[in-house]
Amino acid sequence: MQFEKDDMPLRQQQLQIRMRECSQTLDLLFKLNGGAELENITQSSMNLGAFKNVMDLSSPAIAGHSFGSTTLLRTLAADKRYKIGLAMDAWMWPLKDELELTRNIQQPVLFINSETFQTSHNLETMKRFTANADYAERSVLTLRGSIHDNQNDVPYLLPWYIRRFTYHSAIHPLLALQLNNCISLRYLRQCLGHPPDEEHSKLLEHYAQWIYRGIP
Repeated sequence: MQFEKDDMPLRQQQLQIRMRECSQTLDLLFKLNGGAELENITQSSMNLGAFKNVMDLSSPAIAGHSFGSTTLLRTLAADKRYKIGLAMDAWMWPLKDELELTRNIQQPVLFINSETFQTSHNLETMKRFTANADYAERSVLTLRGSIHDNQNDVPYLLPWYIRRFTYHSAIHPLLALQLNNCISLRYLRQCLGHPPDEEHSKLLEHYAQWIYRGIP
């Protein structure tokens, strides 16, 4: 996977926009939870007051896939209100020169990688985030036999004959998605101090051969 150096300024601009949107989203949730009067530009009849004091915003988590993972890492460094990060098949190229970022992220982060998407350069950048984990836990898991799109719903939105030739993976896509979800939920429960879910634990144990711990 090759990218031009000239793409970097554009990617950095995109990151700044997405970071602001992540923080603004959390701002909005706090306002809704606090009962603030907000203008509903969707012109729906929904009563926004129904959100008052119903959300637990003590430990917000942020998750992203591919470039979205790049966004969440930058957001964790800039907005400490986010307490947990879940990076799905992170595309690390836009962060390859940001050595200080690893020290500015003090929240726990779990990287869940597919087997086919990650390049050696991408993994080298990822290793910096796991090796310099002085403040919080950093973990990396790889789903064997999986492809980049096993972590989203694209394979399920296409006809089966297109999936067969363009989104084929050694692991069944439904199983890959189930394992990805169980791993994510288990990590969130761990970070929030909740006991593991028994059904999730059984599933992960039964299909343990598909899960590689660490960076290959």
